[in-house]
Amino acid sequence: MVSANEATTQIFYVPPHKLRQFLEEASSLFGVTRQCVIAREITKVHEEFWRGTLGEAEEVFSTRTPRGEITVLVERKENSPVETPSESQLEDELRDLISNGHSLSTAVKLVADGTSVRKKTIYSIALRKFGKQLGSENHEDPCKRQLE
Repeated sequence: MVSANEATTQIFYVPPHKLRQFLEEASSLFGVTRQCVIAREITKVHEEFWRGTLGEAEEVFSTRTPRGEITVLVERKENSPVETPSESQLEDELRDLISNGHSLSTAVKLVADGTSVRKKTIYSIALRKFGKQLGSENHEDPCKRQLE
């Protein structure tokens, strides 16, 4: 998914014949002053890098079409704050994942991958909120059930 408000650098793999169109669309979406890098043939003998703004890239590549594999990096939005989710938001995400059949540890990993919060912090929230519920469901004494 493409977002002009993304807090991280975005990477796009663009076919050479669609580079002009991509740069036009990127300039209108991100703005002509957003910094970018256009890399050609990364990790190969003839690799090339071009650096500048999207507006400059649009001008430069309007007259030339590079060949080979093209990778475009677009800088993050300037001064874009990374929003840390609240504890209740984390609990809601964990609850949704657990109710959909994910284990506690898998739910914690999925939530941690999608946020800037440390996995250890999310795990402690998960144990505090859902540990007792899951423990009673998954760790019942099998002998106790047979005696009843």
